[in-house]
Amino acid sequence: MRVKLKLKIHEPLPISYKHGIQACIYSCLDKDSASKIHDEQFQYKLFTFSNILGNYKIVDKKIIFDSYAYLFISAVDDTFITSLFFSLKQKGYLQLYNQKVKIERIDLESLPIISGEKWYKTISPVTLFRQDENQYVHYFDPELSEYWMQLQDNLEKKYIQIYGEQNVEKISILDVQNLKSRMITYKNTKFLAYDYQVLISCSSKMHNIIMNVGIGNRNSIGFGMVIENEKTEL
Repeated sequence: MRVKLKLKIHEPLPISYKHGIQACIYSCLDKDSASKIHDEQFQYKLFTFSNILGNYKIVDKKIIFDSYAYLFISAVDDTFITSLFFSLKQKGYLQLYNQKVKIERIDLESLPIISGEKWYKTISPVTLFRQDENQYVHYFDPELSEYWMQLQDNLEKKYIQIYGEQNVEKISILDVQNLKSRMITYKNTKFLAYDYQVLISCSSKMHNIIMNVGIGNRNSIGFGMVIENEKTEL
């Protein structure tokens, strides 16, 4: 499921605002949902969130949004999303750094059941990397086939964690368009990430993971959220 927020942001925000969004999400969760997220026996925290979407300008290393902005949050656990939805609806605002950002509208969206081929568009960039025993981080390049092999492996591991099934159906990456690299800062760490549109063929269960959890690494700090390509209108 997915929550869609329409926001009115009056004050400038830091350009690197992902940590602020993540803090807002955690502050709105009930104890059961929060404990599930922090359960160390699981490899992945199964939620993600988008960039803040809207028209903006950069002034003095701050981001200023014009008019309204939008934020999407999704998770594979419906209890997680419904808990977050009712908490945010009751509060009516996001405490984002030093300002209360008014929630003009909040919607709870059930995502479609999809099988076969589907185009997706990133609404937060995808980061995909491997860290070795010396803590060196190797980023994968989407211009190379290794990147897409790693992306599929990442999705298969999420599938096993969610469904408990070892026999994962085939995932095929059929096409990629509008590839753009970005450098994103989270706290004091910089991540190389990419925006793109991608055509993926897989089972309905795997499409469910793609839409609700995201693709690539570090979904729970705001990387790798995608939206069905024909439904990007805000």
